[in-house]
Amino acid sequence: MGLKSELAGTRMDTMWALRQAYNEAQKVMKAQDEYCAKAEAGLWESLAAEVPKDIKWEGLVDVLRGKAKVNIHSYSPSDWDGLARLTHEFKFHIAAIHHAHSAYLVPQLLEKFYGGKPAVTLFATNARQAESDHPLLDSRYLLWEAQQAHRYGLPLNKALQAVTTTPADVAGFGHRLGYVQPGYDADIVVWDSHPLSLGATPQQVYIDGIPQIEQPKKVLKPEALQHPPRNPDWDKEAREVVKYRGLLPLKGNKVDEVILYNVKSAWERQPSGRFVEVQAKAQPPMNGRVQYDGIMHFADGDLVCSSFRPDLLCHWDSLPDVPRIDLEGGTVGPGLTSFGGYLGVVEIEQEPSTNDGDSYGPFDNEFAATADLSRAVDGLSFEGRDMLLAYRAG
Repeated sequence: MGLKSELAGTRMDTMWALRQAYNEAQKVMKAQDEYCAKAEAGLWESLAAEVPKDIKWEGLVDVLRGKAKVNIHSYSPSDWDGLARLTHEFKFHIAAIHHAHSAYLVPQLLEKFYGGKPAVTLFATNARQAESDHPLLDSRYLLWEAQQAHRYGLPLNKALQAVTTTPADVAGFGHRLGYVQPGYDADIVVWDSHPLSLGATPQQVYIDGIPQIEQPKKVLKPEALQHPPRNPDWDKEAREVVKYRGLLPLKGNKVDEVILYNVKSAWERQPSGRFVEVQAKAQPPMNGRVQYDGIMHFADGDLVCSSFRPDLLCHWDSLPDVPRIDLEGGTVGPGLTSFGGYLGVVEIEQEPSTNDGDSYGPFDNEFAATADLSRAVDGLSFEGRDMLLAYRAG
């Protein structure tokens, strides 16, 4: 009993529970097979009155017979290793692993699953094929997940497949859903621009070939949005992610002086206190991308010169040793204050030791024991990855 209580909730305990369940389902399946074999052989006198069954295990019996798809919600490769061995012991296939954001680090482990690799369903950005996890992320915005995934390196065809053909195939409906071809369900969306372009909006939706919008509103989008969006080259970042096994150094490189060039615009504070966006001039394209003549020079945290300021014109050619960063048409603005997100106050939401403790309000009984309303700044945890990510984002 002591050992059992110590193992409760551990991976060892979980895997034992899974093996026990599938073992019971396997017993039911074998009893059914033996019953059917006797019936086919005409051994009627030895047959029981009814086909063996157990309602508790009928779902897993269907899994073992390949009649039901198994989807697993699991984050850690440590769990997947046990699941892979479980699939071989009981000879069943796992269709997909949800929230498997570490899968890119262990592709060889996915190859070990019985019946072939499971699909991997992910959020495009909501973590350290696309998935909504409705209602956490509204399923109506599933295409937004594909757009983000494409922006950050997923190839065009794979991004579209992630929300069309791939989930249809994984769910077992690839014979009639996910493709636009004769014989398939005529469920089609007509977009006003390329589906992976920002702001793409449905103009019409067809279900079984029947239009669902009686009076569709058509908005003409620019020609540029009718083509796939052009994205940065993330090859370097991809190599670094694999090199550091997903935990890249986040502190960055601190420099005392830096020059930003190819700056599209900068927000300048006016005497009234308001900020106004000042635009740079566009230059002839290089490698198919528009360049800008915006230049800004910073030293020791201060703006030394700026092509956006007549009183601080830059002569950066005379500073050959100062590090230069191509902002690729980006904008320089003031620091921003955010609200609503944890931003370093919480590292792992469900692990109390990484949180900032309870926050009391004026209507809580415990409030009388506190001297003041709690402030987020009092709970900041420095050097944590969430804090460093927030800091990097400005």
